[in-house]
Amino acid sequence: MRRRALYSLAVTAALLAGAAAPLALAQPRAPAERITCAGGRQFLLQTGASSARIQIGARQLKLPRKPSSLSERYAGSEGTLMLDGDFVAFVPRGDAGWQDCRRAKIIPASSPKG
Repeated sequence: MRRRALYSLAVTAALLAGAAAPLALAQPRAPAERITCAGGRQFLLQTGASSARIQIGARQLKLPRKPSSLSERYAGSEGTLMLDGDFVAFVPRGDAGWQDCRRAKIIPASSPKG
């Protein structure tokens, strides 16, 4: 139920997104992480304090961070992204087909025993 509510919020926010927000100055960013979705769709995500960068093949999106008490939320004229733990709601402008998205599980490498 929570996933459906977050997805509905993401779709609504994407439809209501207005003019593009000004681009933020350079900032430290987390390493890119792979997001996997239903149907084998995937994208790379990099988040920062004021924006998120999304790469889908050669296409790149930059979404400014927005206040939210429910999740980590990024939204602009290019789409909407909401992060809640491993769950990811993503709706790029013109493509509502990104469903059941999750952060990829990262398994740390074991250190060799010396």
